[in-house]
Amino acid sequence: MFSSAIPVYKVRDLSRATQWYRDVLGFEDHIEGGFTHLRRDRVEVLLQEGQPKQSNNPWDTYVRLTGIDTFYDQIRDRVRVRRGPEYTVLGDREVEVDDENGFVLTFGEWNRQRGGRVAMYDIHPVLAVEDVCETVSWYQNILGFKGEPRGDDFAMLQRDTITLFFQNADLIQKERGRPFEWDVFFRVEGEQLDSVFNSVKDQTVVLRDPEDTDTGRVFEIEDCNGYVLGFGEE
Repeated sequence: MFSSAIPVYKVRDLSRATQWYRDVLGFEDHIEGGFTHLRRDRVEVLLQEGQPKQSNNPWDTYVRLTGIDTFYDQIRDRVRVRRGPEYTVLGDREVEVDDENGFVLTFGEWNRQRGGRVAMYDIHPVLAVEDVCETVSWYQNILGFKGEPRGDDFAMLQRDTITLFFQNADLIQKERGRPFEWDVFFRVEGEQLDSVFNSVKDQTVVLRDPEDTDTGRVFEIEDCNGYVLGFGEE
């Protein structure tokens, strides 16, 4: 069972980016195996020093939370606000900001989860892709996700307790996948990592076989867009 999907951001200055997430968005942080591991409530983000990706992807991450107006009041004078807070056509309330490296973070308070206290409870990596339908097929057939494209430019896929967003982007400048440079990190419950690896190894590009590291057992593969997907046991 997949228990979480954590976005991994390449940032120019790891210390500066870490400080921004800590001081502006209220995350707690610690260094873990060459990454900064950020956590607030039930939401996690990983930062790794490198060249930030370039695309015209409308979002990079979507965070679900409660207390969005209180949260907005806390950050409004410290970030570049792109949009909101405003209601969407679905009745959800959203605010969209840029982080210190230009990543687009969207925060949404969904109707069924409204509340006065600020609490982040879910995070969805948003990947820019050239072909949404091809990407959906890959994630369905290789990794067992469920869901369908919503038109030609958006898809939302689920497996177990996690959700991924995919958006069409005309401009994508990204090197092909390289080991140890994840774009999304998946946590796998129990001792199922080797079972997951055996189910995908003959159907995709393996960048790193399962191995034990200082932070646990991991393997890495490349998806159909060249994104590096890391998998690790809890």
